Amino acid sequence: MFAELVAATPDAFVQTIVDVVVPQTVFGRVILLGDAAFVVRPHTAGATAKAAHDAWVLGRNLGRAKRNYDAGLKAAESLQLDYGNNLIRYGIALGSRWASGIPHQPRARSVASFSWINPVRCRD
Repeated sequence: MFAELVAATPDAFVQTIVDVVVPQTVFGRVILLGDAAFVVRPHTAGATAKAAHDAWVLGRNLGRAKRNYDAGLKAAESLQLDYGNNLIRYGIALGSRWASGIPHQPRARSVASFSWINPVRCRD
């Protein structure tokens, strides 16, 4: 059925899925946020949430740093890199599971079991 659907599609295309991982997001007094900092796989459905997280972490850490902007940017960068790298790993694992053909076995999980999702962590 799928092959017939693809064959019947007049302008079929293949979309490459890539991960863009960066070693840093702060350059002087400039910080990259959202997709400019990390490109996550679309099946994570996490890009918008990541952009909001990045902005929240930046605002929170700049506020805590008072006038020490460099310290605020570095603190935000550290949390942003943790979150981005974990989201990348999640996307890779999710894609690998789907590609393996192993059916998804839903199970009840609390939000606390996703230890990498912690938007309230801030560094002083």
